[in-house]
Amino acid sequence: MNKRRPPPSCRCTPKHNNKVRLLQGRGYAGTTNDTRKQIYAASSDEDHSLHHTLNTTNLLGSVGQLCSGFFHHEAATTATNTHRRTLCLDPIHCIRAPTTVVVVKVSSVASSTDFVARYHSCWRGYSNSIHAEQFLINDARLSSRLREEPNSTVDLYMTQQPCHYSTGRYMNRKVTGKTSCTERILKWWMKHQEDVGKSSSSSAASSSSSSSTAATTTTTTSTVLNVWLANVFRAYDTETTISNLSAKEANVFRERSNNSCEGLLQLLATRNVNVEMIDAKGWNFLFGLSMNTAAATAEGERKNMDDGDDPSINVQELILRRVTLSEGENKFLKQLKLKSSQTFNSNRKRKE
Repeated sequence: MNKRRPPPSCRCTPKHNNKVRLLQGRGYAGTTNDTRKQIYAASSDEDHSLHHTLNTTNLLGSVGQLCSGFFHHEAATTATNTHRRTLCLDPIHCIRAPTTVVVVKVSSVASSTDFVARYHSCWRGYSNSIHAEQFLINDARLSSRLREEPNSTVDLYMTQQPCHYSTGRYMNRKVTGKTSCTERILKWWMKHQEDVGKSSSSSAASSSSSSSTAATTTTTTSTVLNVWLANVFRAYDTETTISNLSAKEANVFRERSNNSCEGLLQLLATRNVNVEMIDAKGWNFLFGLSMNTAAATAEGERKNMDDGDDPSINVQELILRRVTLSEGENKFLKQLKLKSSQTFNSNRKRKE
C-alpha cells in the first residue's frame, strides 16, 4: 500500500539552509539551493503573516521590498507601447517576484488603535501554493478583531486584485487557473456581513425589550470593505499584451483575462465592497510602514528615472507620479463598476 505524500510545506527560505541571504535583484534565496524569488524571508506558515506592533513599525521592510510588493510600475511612453519607462524606488534591491502582498487595516470609531497586518503568498508548486488572501482569511487575530468591532471599515491594500481562475500561461495551463481568491474573499466578507447583521439584530432586540417606550428599533451597519490595488492583473490593456504573444499563449491569456474581469465584476457588484487603485492617502500609509523611506526613495528615483541631481524630488512627488500612472486603471475600474451596476439592475428587473 502506497503512502500518500504529505502536502508540501513552506520552502520560501528553507530552515535547513542557514546561509540564507538577500540576493541583489533576486530576493531571498539559499546559497546552495536557490528557491523561487520571494520578497520576504519565510520558512513556515507563521512567517507569511506579520502583525503591526510597536516592535514591527516597518511592516513592509526596506524601500526595495515596498517597491517590489506595491510601488514598482512600468509605464508606456509611446503610442505603440514599444518602450516602457520604469518608476522604481530602489532599482538595485527591487525584485520582480511572483509574490502577492496584502496589507489589511481595520479601523472603527470604537477603537483608537487600528489593526494592521501584512500577508504574502507562499509558493509550493502550482497545485499547493497558499495565496496571501488565504493567510488573511485564516488569521485568528484578524477574525477576533472583526468580531469585537463588527461595524468596522476594512481596507485591503494589495499588489493586485484577488485572482479568479486567471493565473498561469500556456505551458502550465493544465495545472493553473483553478483557484479563485475572489470567491474566497467574498465568502469571508459575506460571512462577516452576516455576523454583523446578527449582532445588530440581537442588540436591537435587547434594546427593545429593555425599553417599554420603544415601539420599533432600526439598526444600520456601516461595515465597508475597500480593496485598494497597486496593479490590475490581466484585465486592463490586455490587447497590448496579447499582441506580443504567440497564438497559443494568446488564447490562454485571453481566457484568463476574461476570468480576471469577471472576478472584478463580482467584487464591484457586491454591496459595501469598493475596488479602486491606491490613492495618495493610501500610498502615504504604505510608505509609513517602510523604513528609511524619505531618503532612499529620492536617491533611488534619481538613479532610475535619470532626472539628474534634482534635490527637490521627495516622497510626495513620487506618490503623485504613481497615482497619475494609475489613472487609466482607475478609469477602467469605474467603467467596470458601471457595468456591474447595470447588470445588477437588469437581473433585478427580470426577477420582478
